[in-house]
Amino acid sequence: MAIKVDPVVLSPNLGKKWWHIPDALWRRSKNVRERRLRLTLARKIVPLLQRVEAIQLEEVPNAPLMLKGKSLVQIEAEPLTLEMAIYLYELALAEGLIRFKPKAKAPAKSIRGDLDGRVGSCGIPPNDVSRSFVMILASPILQAGGYSDNDFEMFVSTRAQTRARSLQQLRKLIGLPKELVAELRIAMGSLDPLIEKDAPWLAALAKADAKNFIQPLRKALDSEFSNILDWNTDMLTAAASAFDQGVTVKAIGDSMLAIKTPDMFAAIASWRIEKDESGTMTHRITSVKTQVGEEVFNRLLGGSPGLVKDLGSWPAPKIEVYIPYLPMLTGPAMDQLVKLEEVQQFAVLSGLADKLGPRKVTGALKKLEGLKMLQSIVNELVTMNETSKPPPDKVKKLIEGTYFDDYMRAVIELDE
Repeated sequence: MAIKVDPVVLSPNLGKKWWHIPDALWRRSKNVRERRLRLTLARKIVPLLQRVEAIQLEEVPNAPLMLKGKSLVQIEAEPLTLEMAIYLYELALAEGLIRFKPKAKAPAKSIRGDLDGRVGSCGIPPNDVSRSFVMILASPILQAGGYSDNDFEMFVSTRAQTRARSLQQLRKLIGLPKELVAELRIAMGSLDPLIEKDAPWLAALAKADAKNFIQPLRKALDSEFSNILDWNTDMLTAAASAFDQGVTVKAIGDSMLAIKTPDMFAAIASWRIEKDESGTMTHRITSVKTQVGEEVFNRLLGGSPGLVKDLGSWPAPKIEVYIPYLPMLTGPAMDQLVKLEEVQQFAVLSGLADKLGPRKVTGALKKLEGLKMLQSIVNELVTMNETSKPPPDKVKKLIEGTYFDDYMRAVIELDE
């Protein structure tokens, strides 16, 4: 809805003295330009903004008029009032309420289509006027955060620096350390995407290690770095506290995005650098990821933190034989299986996969029904082992047959 306020018309002659000939030469003087600008603001713009404020708030009961009865100097001296004035100035420009008449016989035209053009007797672009007043308010915020005025562009894109909302963005992000801000800007181009995040999330981000976490993470994720914005506060907090070595983040690579639970960050971060078969130092994450393949590795990271933590100490031969079953397993499931010899463990997993299907088993072992089934099967096999240890092929046949069906009934009824 258009604001019903008479527009103001700026003239190239306001503040011009009779001896300012030629005027173009006089406007090269910074002092002349600034005197004319302040005269324009005091005589034309401030009264307009006061009228706009009154119209905007006339239907709001008991709403205080912050600009009413105040001079330009008084407005500049009150931060909240100045911020309101900047907002109203933006609104007046957007509504076409500020116009420029370059010559006596020329029509007055709205300047909203060219906010970088030189207008009025001062010849200063409207965007430059906005930015100068924004900086009055931004400067103490930057200094309080340990930054200088030149660092404003680190938090707010150049175009947005002319807007009142840039101050809200600055206040929200000023708590981020300088090294972290630099890495985030490389990763995302600007900090604008962070403005939608809440205070707890940003507080968690501020604690992230710029060198050992954010830098290697942006290199690993590249164009997908912004996906970490989808992490909730718990996920970000866990990730930021888990990694103290950039080499670990590098080894995980873009598989980092496969992690779905906070506990998984600490589980995978517990893996360390080791010697491979040739004696070369390599990260265990790299070795296992290569051994099991990226697809299985990503499924592991999206699964059980307990299992992943245990895998950090498994020898390569054990991992090799478990590869077909790794997607099915969870930490609690392994806690049951370790009661059996490894050959029986494989027989149990193979038999369950053949009888119920790998997908069904994978889902079931993440639920109470599946764990109860496995616990019952394992406990009965442990009892059998005390008298006559059944060989792996017999264990598998028992599971594929009907012997353990009573234990499986609840799992069979589960939805996949």
